[in-house]
Amino acid sequence: MARSLSLIAWLTGDALSQTNLAAKLTTLLSAWAALVDADLVSQGNNGQRAQLKLLEEELTIAAAATTDSVIQIPANAIVLAVPVRVTVVIPTATSFLVTGAGTGQVFNTAAVAVAAGSTNPGTFAGIFFNATAQAIRIVPNAIPATATGKVRLSCFYWAIVPPTS
Repeated sequence: MARSLSLIAWLTGDALSQTNLAAKLTTLLSAWAALVDADLVSQGNNGQRAQLKLLEEELTIAAAATTDSVIQIPANAIVLAVPVRVTVVIPTATSFLVTGAGTGQVFNTAAVAVAAGSTNPGTFAGIFFNATAQAIRIVPNAIPATATGKVRLSCFYWAIVPPTS
């Protein structure tokens, strides 16, 4: 279904003035927001909906075999991707994996380098059903000498709500 935003109101009707400019801008911005939201949320007449959501965290990597995020992938989420970016080099290790802390599901498409600026789209799992809430785990290939490395991680997922009536 193609969606579009009409600017006809700007081209026809009353000339713009200070009194109607705010109303026209509000109408246009509301229409734009509805268009954007329509692409992120599908909702039915009985309360059911699917919504694309995002979780984010900058995680300090522990001087340990693994580090778990504070954020958790919600139970029953349909995970699309868990992309990462190294913001501060992780010492000692040369690479790391990105997994689910509870399932061990691997999200990165290849071992991620520890250098600052290294990235991975986190799409290896494809579409992954997350049955139970779990943290995101960083697993370095060697225990970091210090807890100074940082990874910015995100989790894109669909939240599904069944009909309420």
